[in-house]
Amino acid sequence: MQLPAGVRLTHQGQAVDGVYVVVHGSVALTRHTRVGEVTLHHATTGRIIGLVSLASHGRAFVTATTTTDVELILLSIEQLDRALRENPVTEQVLAALIIRSLTKRLERSEVLQVEKIELAAALDAERIQVQEALTALEQARLELLAQERFATLGELAAGVAHELNNPVAALQRAGDHLSADLAAVLATHPDGELIAAVAADARTRPAASTRTERAERKRLEQVVGDRELARRLVAAGMDADGDPHTARALAADPARLATVEAAAAIGRAERNMRLATDRISGLVASLSTYVRPDGEDMLDVDLREVVEDALRLTAHRLEGVEIERDYPADPSALPVVPGHAGELVQVWTNILANAADALAAQARADAEAGRKARPGRVKVRIAPVTGGVRVQVQDNGPGIDPDVLPRIFEPRFTTKHGQVRFGLGLGMGLAKSVVDAHRGSIKVDSEPGRTRVTVVLPAHPAVTAAGPPPESHRTRQ
Repeated sequence: MQLPAGVRLTHQGQAVDGVYVVVHGSVALTRHTRVGEVTLHHATTGRIIGLVSLASHGRAFVTATTTTDVELILLSIEQLDRALRENPVTEQVLAALIIRSLTKRLERSEVLQVEKIELAAALDAERIQVQEALTALEQARLELLAQERFATLGELAAGVAHELNNPVAALQRAGDHLSADLAAVLATHPDGELIAAVAADARTRPAASTRTERAERKRLEQVVGDRELARRLVAAGMDADGDPHTARALAADPARLATVEAAAAIGRAERNMRLATDRISGLVASLSTYVRPDGEDMLDVDLREVVEDALRLTAHRLEGVEIERDYPADPSALPVVPGHAGELVQVWTNILANAADALAAQARADAEAGRKARPGRVKVRIAPVTGGVRVQVQDNGPGIDPDVLPRIFEPRFTTKHGQVRFGLGLGMGLAKSVVDAHRGSIKVDSEPGRTRVTVVLPAHPAVTAAGPPPESHRTRQ
């Protein structure tokens, strides 16, 4: 038989009553599936078509269609049986053809199986990548929402800082007027000189601890012989190192003692008012720096002021923590760095907040284990280095797990309950981006009982530190 392209020899699922032997041309074997028509064989069809279907209950497993002009021989079942019986050579030739055809199809099936496995593996890898991308997009969406909330919070904070300036300035002016008016009133008072002196002493005397006051009361009690009088004398600013005759004289004159007590109370109130207004003014200035727009040009930044702003903003989280400052004794020895003060304040605010979290976690762990809590300590070192300024923040917390340490600068990475959390500052990844934008470097080294974050920022090229850092002075808070 000679047939053109497009002729269907067998149809999937229909009865097969013969075998086709292809002499010339190509035939495609296809099968209809749930996803459409699938070509199983074309180049690997072989010369024998229909024999497998005859062996499987006489129903065609595939659809055979000519794809070129084809010359073939159609043998019915009866003709095939007679040919095999009458001529043994026919059986051998037919067996060889069948083996070659089935071998080609088997090879094709094996190749398809390998391709299927490879495609499945590629799909799994792509599925994982897509899932990771979706997770990253979700995290990015959360970050964008958080940044939008922070932007709104920044605007509110800037407004609050602006609104606080007026009442703080009014309090400062009121304190100045009160001091002047009190001095005018005391000028005509019989004990005005005494009251002014006691008030001035109380105004400049640093606040004493409860332990120190108890010790002073005990020593004065030995001088005056009365516990209550000793308490009143301490409240009036007297101490055991002063003249014992003056203490006894005041103790013997209740009216004069009451006047001195009141004068000391006035001085302490004035001191506390000034400290409070100065504290609010400092916080307002620090907050204004923190929320300053990022689009401003780079200015000369004194890193001591930046770090102090960060310490003021995190003071509530570092309450009870000993703060040790190690700054150059000579302010001129520390060069200024070009940068955005607001962004740099955010960097050290986050570093200090992380230190506070670590120390709080250490305190909780000690309490749960029944151990005596170690006092928290944060040390801040600022020193000039060749070409710039180095700032180190070190705490005595539990340290960072060595497995976690290499990942702390990854975007959106956190050790807090496995979630991205936004606090007062930035994540360490974003903090690093700020430092990188200022052409600086940041690194963290940690071990049990110590974690240190080191930031180095370049100074102006014309202002560099030469030689070893100068001798520094240390202050504690």
